[in-house]
Amino acid sequence: MQEALLVLCAFIAMEPVTYLAHRHIFHGFGFPIHKSHHGERRGVFEKNDFYPGVSALVTMAIIALGVFVAPLKFLIPVGFGMTVYGVLY
Repeated sequence: MQEALLVLCAFIAMEPVTYLAHRHIFHGFGFPIHKSHHGERRGVFEKNDFYPGVSALVTMAIIALGVFVAPLKFLIPVGFGMTVYGVLY
């Protein structure tokens, strides 16, 4: 039950986290990368695809910490909640 609550809390927390990242990073200092998202697409990928890749790496690192560092086991469901948010986004 505790793990399910952590998954849910992480999932819910991702909405304000992504809002703040979009506002202050994507449209701030990271706009040179993000602006490809606002223009006409050329090819399969765009520079903005960098951001979901970074998010996936951060999520994998959080899950790995939970798997390999026993006191941080609670990070496994947190990472799962983040993953569910990313998949549904």
